[in-house]
Amino acid sequence: MNAIRLDCAIGGGQVLRTGLALATVLKKRVEFENIRANRPKPGLQAQHLAGVRALEQMGGKAEGAQTGSQKISYTPPEKIDFEKISLDIGTAGSVTLVMQTLLLPLAFSGEKRTVELMGGTHVAWSPPFEYFEKVFIPAAAKFGIRAECSLKKYGFYPQGGGIAEIIVHPCGALRPAEFLERGELKSIEGVSAAANLPAEIAERQKKSALKQLVAQDISPKIKVESVNAEGQGTFVFLQANYGNSIAGFSALGEKGKPAEKVGEEVAQKFLEFNNSAEAVDEHLGDQLIPLMALAEGKSAIRTKKTEHLLANIAVCEKLLDVRFTVDGSIITKT
Repeated sequence: MNAIRLDCAIGGGQVLRTGLALATVLKKRVEFENIRANRPKPGLQAQHLAGVRALEQMGGKAEGAQTGSQKISYTPPEKIDFEKISLDIGTAGSVTLVMQTLLLPLAFSGEKRTVELMGGTHVAWSPPFEYFEKVFIPAAAKFGIRAECSLKKYGFYPQGGGIAEIIVHPCGALRPAEFLERGELKSIEGVSAAANLPAEIAERQKKSALKQLVAQDISPKIKVESVNAEGQGTFVFLQANYGNSIAGFSALGEKGKPAEKVGEEVAQKFLEFNNSAEAVDEHLGDQLIPLMALAEGKSAIRTKKTEHLLANIAVCEKLLDVRFTVDGSIITKT
């Protein structure tokens, strides 16, 4: 089987995750080159290896996959055959990024699959669990993907230790979908949470977010929670419910970062999006590209053009006989 070469100099980890997912679905051998070549720490890092290791446990084969590798080759499994497995990503490796990698392979595996993942559920440079559950999964459902996930234990950097489960149902051909107009803002709901820290930190995060939003005549419903985790951590997540779409925004606490800054940060992310014409937020935009590529027929979204989005388009066009057009903020797959 001749390998398809994918250049990961731009888009790095995203190119790897999308390439692994599509290669598994399409049963194509892939070689990844220049992995994160332009980053301060080039090559594979622990969080990028997690998806590779997960697919290896399902029968895939990866050569050269180790920390710091800038080139690996991947041969997908001939058949994914399990009912339920548990995967330990290790420390605070992102649970949701591994879910991204596995979702399409599991959806096209022909049977219902359950995967329990242990690692980081709320860590930097990855969507928090709430985003994956409440924003991405409902959007993917419009293409015909059926999945549900649950959070059993939170995991923050650096301890990790979070536990989440995803159940993926078999699907047939994906149907096209459009996200061009988000519609009227119906409501905003969210959570401000802290683990193994004084509850007043979560309260301060909430108050700071509310201050920013109420000033713009927006009144969200934000609940405060103390959550179960091995280590310490805080976060705020906001879910914006529009007439035609859902958007999500988050911010993480860290040592030396005032609680007020966390609340302000997440509020500003929402306000920037709400003041734009985009139908889906920038993170959802790039995550929908592989679904658009696999769906039969025309799909289109209105979103922010980012490096990750363009990198995902390049991967999809390399692995599939599809073409995308980018006209300002409108991305169309024909």
